[in-house]
Amino acid sequence: MIDGVCYPKTIWNSEAAVLIHGVWNFASFYVIVVVIFVFCYGKILFVIRRQARVMAGHGGPRANTSQSQSSHIQSNVIKTMILVCAF
Repeated sequence: MIDGVCYPKTIWNSEAAVLIHGVWNFASFYVIVVVIFVFCYGKILFVIRRQARVMAGHGGPRANTSQSQSSHIQSNVIKTMILVCAF
């Protein structure tokens, strides 16, 4: 409210304040969220790869099948990570 008049938008004192507010909004609502998603899904991917290496190290007659399954799981996690980060 300015002099008893209610304005529907924010009135800034300077252009610098507008710029700082815009940069802060962009960073807090987009950049930080994407960084968190990439970090978390990256950690999940590393855990899955480490687990796949451990399972492949056990060998046995089903080594090729388990390797194929772990490769499929890894590609699914990567696709999910990309989709989540994109949206």
